[in-house]
Amino acid sequence: MESSRTPASAPSGPVICPRPITVVVDGQKINGTTVTVAFGNKLVVELPKQPANGYKWGVSSVPRELGQPTVENSGGDRKAGGSKGSTTFTWAIGGPLIQAGVSYEVTIGLKRPWEAKAAETIVFKVKVA
Repeated sequence: MESSRTPASAPSGPVICPRPITVVVDGQKINGTTVTVAFGNKLVVELPKQPANGYKWGVSSVPRELGQPTVENSGGDRKAGGSKGSTTFTWAIGGPLIQAGVSYEVTIGLKRPWEAKAAETIVFKVKVA
């Protein structure tokens, strides 16, 4: 069965997604919110990047139940100043450790590899339906 991509804007309340779909959210609008995703679906968080400035998005903390996402970088040329692209984090919501009704907190940070502290942090919760 093929899944469809459904863009979501800044949720004012929980976003509830029926199966089987991929939930795509703007990472800059998800901060401080809860996204509800049905077991068996995918959650995709897209964030803008500017590789020429040395900053990279990365997962700072994620519960082991969710596991590490697959990460895809597209567009943006390090050699071309101001060239923009995106970093996409994809979680498959499933597996033996995931529990329905539980919220899992995820933190994504923007930092340069040589810096200890993130310049920007995005924290959100994933609730499994």
